[in-house]
Amino acid sequence: MGGGQVSGRYDGVFTERHLREGQSFNNHYGATKYRAEVAVREAIKAGLPATVYRPAIVVGDSRTGETGKFDGPYHFFRVLDAQPGPVSVVPRLPGAARTELNVVPRDFVVDAIAALSRRADTAGETFQLCDPAPATVPGFVDAVADAMNQRAIAVPAPKPVVRRGMRALDRVVATEPATVDYFDHPTRYANPATQRALADTDLRCPPLATYVDRLVDYYRRHPDERVEAMI
Repeated sequence: MGGGQVSGRYDGVFTERHLREGQSFNNHYGATKYRAEVAVREAIKAGLPATVYRPAIVVGDSRTGETGKFDGPYHFFRVLDAQPGPVSVVPRLPGAARTELNVVPRDFVVDAIAALSRRADTAGETFQLCDPAPATVPGFVDAVADAMNQRAIAVPAPKPVVRRGMRALDRVVATEPATVDYFDHPTRYANPATQRALADTDLRCPPLATYVDRLVDYYRRHPDERVEAMI
């Protein structure tokens, strides 16, 4: 279950202890993730030996950049790549400088789940697989732009205008206007339980700066990769 979906638009720090916080949701998909975890937690209380894993926004492998789809934050890649010059213009919503974009490479998610699931003491627990020090939305855009040898110029714009712009751009390159909701996502994620459980391993979520160039390289070498979410 995705941590970003379960939390909805919770305004504050969301940890493994949080679930039913009266949060609102960007869409029906996110609400179903929340309801699914509520159902699983009820089953755990009734004796089901289950463990809940909440990945943040999953991107490609930190070592190779490989991914099975270009969705979510990869739409930033498309917006920048549609402007092939050395300078790209990107919209910036009010409050974006304080908005975190919590991404995690898929190898960290797979390795962490594998390590935690081998332990009997993790049954009944919740583990949030997120970056404890994520980039902000502008920081993410700048990191991607730098990996693309570009400079991103932010232009402040209200959300309705950005949404209309994304719809217009979608006619030219594959983007997803719904991702605008994550440009001002109010939730920040922390995972103290996960960090404690992994303390005796060498598993740590790598900083975005250490692998963003590999994400961009894979993206550019696979222009026909699917953009729709995998089912």
